[in-house]
Amino acid sequence: MIDDSELDPLDRAFLPLAASIGRMVLGAAALEKVLLVDIAMRMFRSSPMAEELAAALTYLERRSAGKLLQRLRELGIPSDLANKIEHVIQERNRVVHHLMEDATVATAMASGQGLDRVITDVDRISTECQEVIDELIVVAFPALESTLGKTVPELAEIFGSIDLEAVSDPQLRSQIEFARVLKHAVNWERPPAPGGIAPSEPDPQQGS
Repeated sequence: MIDDSELDPLDRAFLPLAASIGRMVLGAAALEKVLLVDIAMRMFRSSPMAEELAAALTYLERRSAGKLLQRLRELGIPSDLANKIEHVIQERNRVVHHLMEDATVATAMASGQGLDRVITDVDRISTECQEVIDELIVVAFPALESTLGKTVPELAEIFGSIDLEAVSDPQLRSQIEFARVLKHAVNWERPPAPGGIAPSEPDPQQGS
């Protein structure tokens, strides 16, 4: 009998590609969580009913990124930003669902030739995903801070200090665990204003 309980080892030559795809998948997962934050803030501002909001988010957190984007369009997200998000989602889907249908990728996997170009293409998607996340953070996270009365770094510290053993609800525990991963996957610090200085950095003009 053939034992197929373990995955076949990956050829060392393809480890950089696997790492690149992993970074992209993690970035896409982080994007979905940030989309949920933006949806929550927009819904709260339009109708701050806790029970309705909780029910809507429970439903939405099980939906695909495309469905989340559809809801954001309904809530009035700027069309240019929505188009950027849609592009990243389509590119992510292309890699996850159709990677081996690409002749360039098939050739690279068979011969090793052109593998660097494939990795560069996947890394580009990760970069575009992070750029969209950063753009969403500028809008969504200040709204989150205003609603909860805590800065995002403070919220990250709260998530990090929670004793997971004391959380009996498995779904809540899973969300807290993911929030801890998310804090390392996105920029929690708000980007500085153009020509300005990030809040966490001292002003070099002071004390000079």
